[in-house]
Amino acid sequence: MDTNAPRWFKSSHSAAETCCVEVAVGARAVRVRDSAHPEGRVLGLAVPEWAVLVRSVSGAREGGLRAAPSPNRPLPPPRCAA
Repeated sequence: MDTNAPRWFKSSHSAAETCCVEVAVGARAVRVRDSAHPEGRVLGLAVPEWAVLVRSVSGAREGGLRAAPSPNRPLPPPRCAA
């Protein structure tokens, strides 16, 4: 087993029969891939960039996109299903 291989998690908001993304969280970067095509391309983001993306998407759910807040503000841990 490769101990350096990323550990992928499916979104807790995804159902087994629907399309979703998977996320692998590392110390310096977060990787995102399409769960339907796990051997396909992977989007890599630095942790501060991931934080801005998550805040922006969360803002969209709450009533509209807002200006991205400072990436230095702490984030809650990701909600992922194992």
